[in-house]
Amino acid sequence: MAPPVIIKRASSNGRLMAKPNKAEYFDTTLSTFRIDRFFVGQYTPNNYSLPFKKRLDPQFDLCKVDAEIDLDSENREFLEKPLILSFDVLLNYLIDQRRDTGKSLRQIVHGAHIVCRRGILNKFVNAPYKKMIEFKFAVKCYQGIFFVKELSTESFIRGNTKHDPDSCFYFNNFKKQVLCPYGDDKYEAPPSHVVSTWEQMQGVYFCELESSHKKLKLFYGSEIDAFDKCNKVVEIKLQNGEIVTALANQTKAEKMAEKLRKWYFQTYLVGGDTIVAGCRQENVVYKVNRIDKDLLPAIVGSEHTWDDNVSFSAIWKILTSACHFYQNNVAAKGTLIVESRAFDQCIKYEIRHDGVDNILPSHFKDAFEEKVTLIDKNAVDKDTFKNGHVLQTENGWFDRRIGETLE
Repeated sequence: MAPPVIIKRASSNGRLMAKPNKAEYFDTTLSTFRIDRFFVGQYTPNNYSLPFKKRLDPQFDLCKVDAEIDLDSENREFLEKPLILSFDVLLNYLIDQRRDTGKSLRQIVHGAHIVCRRGILNKFVNAPYKKMIEFKFAVKCYQGIFFVKELSTESFIRGNTKHDPDSCFYFNNFKKQVLCPYGDDKYEAPPSHVVSTWEQMQGVYFCELESSHKKLKLFYGSEIDAFDKCNKVVEIKLQNGEIVTALANQTKAEKMAEKLRKWYFQTYLVGGDTIVAGCRQENVVYKVNRIDKDLLPAIVGSEHTWDDNVSFSAIWKILTSACHFYQNNVAAKGTLIVESRAFDQCIKYEIRHDGVDNILPSHFKDAFEEKVTLIDKNAVDKDTFKNGHVLQTENGWFDRRIGETLE
């Protein structure tokens, strides 16, 4: 009798891979396009109406505008949406599509291998250029698709308790003041003295990473700051002082270049070409510049510039390493946690039980495991007006009328 085959799995924690660096990369291209967009507010369900969008005020839709925008307010009120809810917005979108179309999860995500948010992708693309890069994410495979959710690092949690509330308020107040009304008369926007990050445009994107004739397909969500007069996505940013002045200062140049690199990839990943950047001194914006994204690598100079191939290959390496490890080592009721810490030389992993870290709530799974009933509005027969529309399920058409089915 042959001896039993022993399958050795990895321990519950350890080293996953080396951190990406700019000297080790392979040619990788990234193409992305927007599939859908919708509006969501604190008390507003997902609204897919085309006119309902955030649009850049025409007076700021210019190359350069002198301005005087006061970002402070005596009666100011700031309603800040927790970052951890961003992933839930994407899951809710998938549930909406399931109930509205009856399509399978794989169909809704256009055959993507991975579902995530832009935020974690932006961490990956910057990783090769930042020695002390920090990020943390969870991986869960469901119906053959890997869901990747960004988690807060310990240093972020510590730093977030010390962040400057004025800076965060000023930035979001600036975004509010350079936009037009949202285009829906029924929507009640927050009062003028209230700045809220709950009112968001969300975009849904399909992306293909290609390297050595292999493709990695991603489906991700992202907040959209605004659309310009040509209906193109623009990123809105706020900078303390002049960009050129900061780049000319030896003590500030590296930090400014890092910020511009983030702006570049954030804009790239939402399919935008333009950044609308306000320059402020204390609480007043005195100038608004419209910056071409593709000029940013040249603006920072050769010492601080970057290569798209390096950044895109980092996405490929990190995601494929995590997913391959998950397939070979994580049990059905397990979740993989991946973390890069500032002072570590490598990216580490930890396998946890779903009871500890569950990134896919039960109502999400229920939506994709229950039978969906749709009304077929195109089904017409001689009894339609008498008995109503024919119902459709995943298993085909009901042969009986609605009344007969209910009986």
